[in-house]
Amino acid sequence: MAKLTFKNDRKHTLSKMVEFATTHDRKRPYSNEDTKDLGLWMVKDEGIYLMSPTKENFCLGDALNSVVYASGYKPTKANHDTLWDKTYAISRDDFAEFVPLMLDQVDRIIKGGSITIDITEDHLAVRA
Repeated sequence: MAKLTFKNDRKHTLSKMVEFATTHDRKRPYSNEDTKDLGLWMVKDEGIYLMSPTKENFCLGDALNSVVYASGYKPTKANHDTLWDKTYAISRDDFAEFVPLMLDQVDRIIKGGSITIDITEDHLAVRA
């Protein structure tokens, strides 16, 4: 099992992303089916990050499609040598997964809280 932590930065990107996602139409990855469920997409490619599941792009300032990386899973020079091994340990393939959030979790995140996801091969446990 791996533990991924997604924190708010100084710009409160995570809080703003969750707030944005609750007020816009949301969709599930791959199928593009609409959903009324609250949540975000967790994406694994060059790193592991959360992004808005909305049809409209969530942007802060000049950043297009702002995302929040899991602690230690952002592609940077500092972790360049270990990132591939760490992400490969989570999954050998790239993926996008809808991460459902309960209303009380959404409230805590909007107030500045973080998200922790325990992930196994077939299970996600979300704390916020």
